[in-house]
Amino acid sequence: MRVTSSIADESDLQHLHCLLEFLAAWEKRPALLTPMAYRWCSTISEVAGRLKQESTSGSYTFSQLCFSFLRRIQRQRDPAPDLLFSTDEVEFFEVGPGCAHVHSDGLTLDDCADILSVTLEVGFRLTDRPVLHSNYTFHHDWALEVAFSNDNDEVVADAMCAWIADGDCVPAGSCVRHLAKRVEMDVPFSPRLRRVSIRVIECIWPGERRVSELETVRLLNRLDVDLDDMEKQDEWARLLECVVRSPTGLETLSSHYWWLLDKLEGVYVGSAFRGTAMRLLENAEDWEKLEVWMPIVWRSAHRYWSMQDFGRVTLNLLLRRPSALPRFEDLCETGRFDTTHRLELRRVCDQVRAELVLAPESLPQ
Repeated sequence: MRVTSSIADESDLQHLHCLLEFLAAWEKRPALLTPMAYRWCSTISEVAGRLKQESTSGSYTFSQLCFSFLRRIQRQRDPAPDLLFSTDEVEFFEVGPGCAHVHSDGLTLDDCADILSVTLEVGFRLTDRPVLHSNYTFHHDWALEVAFSNDNDEVVADAMCAWIADGDCVPAGSCVRHLAKRVEMDVPFSPRLRRVSIRVIECIWPGERRVSELETVRLLNRLDVDLDDMEKQDEWARLLECVVRSPTGLETLSSHYWWLLDKLEGVYVGSAFRGTAMRLLENAEDWEKLEVWMPIVWRSAHRYWSMQDFGRVTLNLLLRRPSALPRFEDLCETGRFDTTHRLELRRVCDQVRAELVLAPESLPQ
């Protein structure tokens, strides 16, 4: 009970911020701190919510915050949260008077934001993949606003780790929208923020529906996700297929993702969209994307689909990009599709070879 007692004792209340700073500096802090910090963040966010509601009647005092903090921890804590400190107790209790104090003349939202940032660091800075199963309510939207108002990408990454830490109950909210706004800054994402952002997208897609198509595409283009970054390739296949179905994605999604979509297994293109995308890309003369798209169409073709139109577009494509011919010829040999479709694709490839004979410099090796 020594840790909670240090919070409960009025003479130590002013050192709460000092305690958090110490824990944040503890390089070998145990994993048990993550669920504890998550609980603390929940309480801090709850108090901030009340402060916002009661701002007309004045701020809470610091004592009111701490006693509210204590009561919530005592009601909802794990069976033995104070087993946290063992061999490092002496080091902890060396921190005390003389440390930086938190305001004691009235709590403000700025105080809450400051405490929240340090608490997020305590619980989530040392891992990109925290896992906990919690019944606590974390006012995530306010926490994200606080984190994203900070120019420090590490603080942002901490908040997003907290967002997805409760894997059984990842909240629906505005996490991706905040990230999309971050894209508007010219400063690149830090390596950790990029990693965590990719994890967030994997966890909350397709539940996150508040983000516009343009924001989604801009975020993806900034992250430049590759196969090595993915944990759930099937989820990314569905995500990218969904994005390219939109007019914005079809037009502005980086070509990198079209090639990535081709690499992902299990991508199936519906009969309606396959033709629509093909015609739009052909009309726009976007031959690079069409070069990626047509093999996907051939591989996903149902045996009863008529491929005559697709043969025409493939012929048109290969005459303009003869360097792609070996890829389609290889598809004839290795692709798993109906014999009729294989023969049609072979006919197209042979016709391209024949027409390019008159221009030997255009023939691919």
